[in-house]
This record gives sequence, C-alpha cells and structure tokens, in this order.
Amino acid sequence: MKDKYCYSRLLLLSFLLLTVLPAFSQDVEPLTDKDSRKKFFEGFYKADPFSIHGNVGLNLRSYEANGTENRQAPFMWYLGGQMNISVYKINIPLTVLFTAQSLTYSHPFHKGAYTNRFTRIGASPYYKWIKLHVGHRYMDFSPLTVANHTFLGAGIELTPGKFRSAFFYGLLAKTEPQDLALQNVNLQIFKRKGWGMKLGYGTRERFLDLIVFKAKDNPNAVDPLNQDTAFIFQNENMVIGLNGQTMLFKKLRLNLELASSAFTKDAVDPETGASRFLHPAFMITPHTSTSFHSAMNAGVQYQYKILTLGLAYRRVDPEYRSLGAYFFNNDLENITGIAGVSLFKSRVRLNGSLGRQRNNLSGDKVTQFNRTIGSLNAQYSAGAFSLGLDYSNYTANVDYVLNQDLDSLNAVIVTQQAGLNTSYVITEENKNRHTISGNFSVQDITDDVEDINRSAESQMLNGLLSYLFSTGENGWKLNTRLSYNKNQLSGLTIDRYGIGAGAQKDLIPKKWSLGFDANYYDATGESIENQTLNLRANTLFKPGKHHRLDFSVLLLNRFRSTGPNARNFRETTLMLNYTYSF
Repeated sequence: MKDKYCYSRLLLLSFLLLTVLPAFSQDVEPLTDKDSRKKFFEGFYKADPFSIHGNVGLNLRSYEANGTENRQAPFMWYLGGQMNISVYKINIPLTVLFTAQSLTYSHPFHKGAYTNRFTRIGASPYYKWIKLHVGHRYMDFSPLTVANHTFLGAGIELTPGKFRSAFFYGLLAKTEPQDLALQNVNLQIFKRKGWGMKLGYGTRERFLDLIVFKAKDNPNAVDPLNQDTAFIFQNENMVIGLNGQTMLFKKLRLNLELASSAFTKDAVDPETGASRFLHPAFMITPHTSTSFHSAMNAGVQYQYKILTLGLAYRRVDPEYRSLGAYFFNNDLENITGIAGVSLFKSRVRLNGSLGRQRNNLSGDKVTQFNRTIGSLNAQYSAGAFSLGLDYSNYTANVDYVLNQDLDSLNAVIVTQQAGLNTSYVITEENKNRHTISGNFSVQDITDDVEDINRSAESQMLNGLLSYLFSTGENGWKLNTRLSYNKNQLSGLTIDRYGIGAGAQKDLIPKKWSLGFDANYYDATGESIENQTLNLRANTLFKPGKHHRLDFSVLLLNRFRSTGPNARNFRETTLMLNYTYSF
C-alpha cells in the first residue's frame, strides 16, 4: 500500500514537470546576442564606482562564579561586521564573524583567550538577476529539502525573466573527533559535503521548482584513534522534491510540495543494488541500511476583503530525513482548517484553526494517537488601548495495540494553553507618557490513566504587570513590575514571586545615557526555597557620529537556599561592546 501511495505521487510529479518544462524556453533573455548584452549592462557605469557602508563591532564578555560551577565560559570575545560594498551597480553584501572563548580564565591577557575559535565569513554579490554566494552562506529551496542550512562553499542564483535556478556546493559539517578531555564528551561526527540544485519557472505568486539535494559523509576525515563505530555512522542522503504554487481568480492560492528521500544510516553496510526510480544507483548507492521515505505539504487559501479561509495538509513519513535541513517532526499527518476575519476597520482581528493529527503512519508502533488540534487568536486595538487573547486546545486518544485480542487501554491527554496581553498608553500635553501593560498565560496538561501512579499533571502559570513612565523633555525613563510564576509537575509545586524596578537617564541627549535595573525573586516549594537578587547597571556612550560604546555589569546573588543539592552562589558578568558604523 505504501509503495502504491508513493508511486501515485511520482506520477503526479512527472505530469507536472512535463506540463511546465516546455514553457521554460519562453521569457528567457539570453546574453548571446548584442542587443541583450547591451540591455543587461545598460546604466552600469552611471552609478558610483565604489561605495561601502555597514558596521563592525567588538564584544568582550567576562564571567565569574563563586559557590557553584561555571554555567558559561569565563571569557568570550567576538568580532563581527555586516557591510555592503557597491562597485558601480554590483552589490556585495558581506558578513564577518570571529569569536573565541577561554574555558579557564575570565580575562583576555593569556593565550587561552584565543583558542576554541569560531569563524564565519561570507559574501553574496549580485547584479540584476545574477547572485553569487561565497564562504559561509545558506540557501533556502523549500521546507522539506534544503531549508536554510549553513554551508562553507559557493553557490549561484539565476533569475532571468521567469526562469529561476540555484546551485550550491560546500561543507555542511566539519570534522569533530571525540575529545575525552571535555567535561561533557562531545559527539563525534564526520566531515560532510553536499550539493543542491533548483530549477524552476514562474514568479513569486506562481512558480514550479524541481529540487535535487545530495550529501555524504567523508569516512577519512576523523582521527581513527577516536572512532567508535557503535555510535558514529557514515550517512549518505539524496532528496528530490517538487515545490509549486499558483493563484486562481486572484484570490485562491494553491501550494504543493512533494519530497522523496533516500537516507543511508551507515555507508559501510553491504550494498544491495536495489535502487528506486527517483534515486538511481549512479546518484546514491543503496545499502542494507538505506531507507526510502517521503513527505508532503499542501494547502489552499482563499482571501476576499476581510475574510480568509484555508485548508492545510501535511504528511511526513516515519524516519524521513534531509541533511539539508536541521530538524523535522516526522511520523505525523495533519489536516487543518484555517479561518480569519478583520472587523470594524481592522480594530478587531480573529484567527482560528481546527484539525486532526495522527502518528504511527506505518502501523508498526506499540502506541498510536489521534488528536484534535485547534487554536483561536483575537486582537482588539482602539487608540491607546489594546487587548489580545489566545487559546489552544489539544486532546489525544492513545490506543495500545500490542494485541488485537486484548481489550485496549485508552488514555486521554488534555492540553490547554491560554494567554492574555493588554496595554494602555496615556500621553500628556508635555509629551510625558505612561504605559501600563499586563501579560498572563496558563498551560495545563493532564494524563488521565487508570493507574494513578502513572498519571502526570503539569500546570504552568505566568503573570507580569508593568508600568513605564517616560518624560519627553529631560530624558528620564522609570519602570516597575510585578511577576508571578507557578510550575506544578508530577505533584511538585514551585511558586516564584518577583518585583523589579529600573531607571534610565539621558545625561547628554542622544550621546550618553546611564541605566540601572534591579529584580528580586522569592521561590518556594514543598522542599525547595531560595531567593535571588539580580542587579544590572549599563551605560551607552556615542562619542561621535560613527562610534558607539556599551558597557554593562550584571550581578546575580542566590541566597537562603534550602532543599536537596541547594547552594548559595554569586555570579558576575561584565560586557563591553564597541560598534563603528560607516
């Protein structure tokens, strides 16, 4: 049944390709004839021959803890910059990041402050419909294939007319041998390289893209002395996808994405020679650990004036993976209805969704669930007042399918989440402003099982009430706040009350400001109690048009701690940041 399902989707993919590909030759402007080249470079030399603007910054952070283990590196620095270089009409966006940290000392005056380095350098020059990517870059083909995964290499995007294509090749993961000297032993990984290709036709509203992605681990890129083949595997992956969207009657939007993945867990396993239509042997070598899975996204949305209606469908097979994306929730199938409306000249906005979700798509798991998923969001704004409400509810029925001859044991899990946010702003004639705001949320999860010892209940409540006063003339900003948090998990309840206040003053308008902030928290539970005081002082100084200096001191003091493994401790963090803009 599963093969038949996949085969039908492949037929649909082939049909769509045959329908659209002949149109690719239309509306493409080649550069082979003289008139086309002249038009391409028209106005090129009328722009400035060279210009550059952007910013660079240096950040230093020192950290020290007393009474407990360090919760972050004692010293870290990073140097980063974002700039755009223009050569006539060629734009070259450039990003640079250098960072290093010391795991021992909290100051920069030692050689350890320049180890554990992390470097990112990348540029994406473009002119008209040609765009290059060099260095540490990322590209986005589609959510199920290549989705903003960083690579070190090169890429190109070409969009002449309605033709759209993109290619890249580079390093997806660097070699990381196991370091037994670390406090928490790191996960050993292989060096991974990959490439991707996208060919398509269309506009932003109507398009069809064919996507191919391939990645493979390098088995010779790890120190053989540290290899442990029981925990580290040589992955290989090939994904082919089709992503499209169209508009009907200017109001009905249709979108469809299909993806098929061949994933080899360990490339040292024996070869099988059992290739598939979309994953031929010359593209990826099948092994005994190679599996073939698919995923699908589809939706339809209708929008007319103040009303929006839609239907969305998503299915991701168990163990579906793409090494071109960082994370997938797989073994899930969702079908959801969506509705939204805007009323009273957009003062009131209502959005909601309702649908079903299920897992165990292959039918081989011990348990499976079918849950109702839904949400509701309401926003109201009128002048100085705004109010927002949101609510979501999930109900799941879990069926134990160990043996069809046995009576099944059903469990109901109800998850509810509700939130409220509101604010009111009063502006006086002298431009003094008063802002009162509140944010409240509650999340409740219950597991109603016949065996009460296995029942789990969690309830989390959060509340924040704040007041901000700002003057329009002398640059004062004063704020105060009250907070409450409650976390109840498996019978253990922790309540935390907080109070805070802060002040900020412009000593020299738009040049120099000084701020101070304090927060006090009192946490109590059945066997836990502690109090925490957070203090923060910061200053901002702009000595010139292009220069900015920020300095802050953070002090955290945990005291009166009781309970298992409780301890009193202090943490001090110093941060200095310099930014130059040009």
